[in-house]
Amino acid sequence: HSKGQGVVVAVLDTGCDLEHEDLKDSLLPGYNFVDDNQSPIDGNGHGTHVAGTIAASDNHKGMVGIAPEAKIMPIKCLSDNGTGRSNWIASSVRYAADNGADIISMSLGMSRSSNAIESSLKYAIKKGCLIFAAAGNSGNNVDIQYPSNSSETISIGAIDKDLKICNFSCCGESLDFLAPGQDIISCTPNNTYSKTSGTSMATPYASGCAALLLSLV
Repeated sequence: HSKGQGVVVAVLDTGCDLEHEDLKDSLLPGYNFVDDNQSPIDGNGHGTHVAGTIAASDNHKGMVGIAPEAKIMPIKCLSDNGTGRSNWIASSVRYAADNGADIISMSLGMSRSSNAIESSLKYAIKKGCLIFAAAGNSGNNVDIQYPSNSSETISIGAIDKDLKICNFSCCGESLDFLAPGQDIISCTPNNTYSKTSGTSMATPYASGCAALLLSLV
């Protein structure tokens, strides 16, 4: 059976708590494109939560990730207030593709497309990456955001524990899959845990499932 062994998932987000006891054994070196240095430290908590859903260790602490033996490549392309520039995101996608990521998980989005990000996505696809992106949290009547509406990405919306679509999840013709995104417990900085909802939580769920599958192939 698979626990994600041998698969590298790049998490493009606010970084990651590199010392979290439930994550540190799952982490590979990453990069911080916000501050242009080697340390993708997370001052927000969002990226740490996403990383935990994918690969928190099966170590009797906290919770267990979907693919606890997968490796996380933490790439900081969002600042600690959660905003990012398209060039940071595009550079992050290329970095992931060039450094051996099998899967790229992007719990981020914007209202309009970016040529720089689009060309980076095409580059990563050519390198064999699978790319997942969050649909957005503006409600069922709002079309999914970019880059989840790009033909290069697999877009993920959110369902609740009754398998019903969450009322916050964006929808639309280009929505690909739904994954659990309501009241998801995962890691937060300083060896803590929290419960959060959003398509940002559903996306790493899907990325983790893909890691399990890829690990078997």
